[in-house]
Amino acid sequence: MKISHFIQQEVILPRLKQNGVLIVYDPDVRCRELCLGLQSATLTVIDTSEGSILGRSAALQVFNEFGKPNPSLEGMLVYAPFLRFSILMVRPVMQSLKNTLLMPLKRDGASRNR
Repeated sequence: MKISHFIQQEVILPRLKQNGVLIVYDPDVRCRELCLGLQSATLTVIDTSEGSILGRSAALQVFNEFGKPNPSLEGMLVYAPFLRFSILMVRPVMQSLKNTLLMPLKRDGASRNR
């Protein structure tokens, strides 16, 4: 077994299956091809090395897909070689999650937004 295959199958994919979304911060740009090789019909890989604006837009489109009943996607991997880009990606995506996917918490018969 090649080390790249091991990293894909034993490190990245289990974390994706557990969480649905994984951001790979790779400042040494060692895992780019490994991450891009995971792209499939059910797994979207977003490469932010070309620019964060397009990556952020693509990530938000994927999250909209996750919010639909019976989504066709099982996961999203965001490849972020630069810390600045990974921060720009995470903030709007988390805001989108907070505004669209999280349901109000019901406690003692009352609904509250968190």
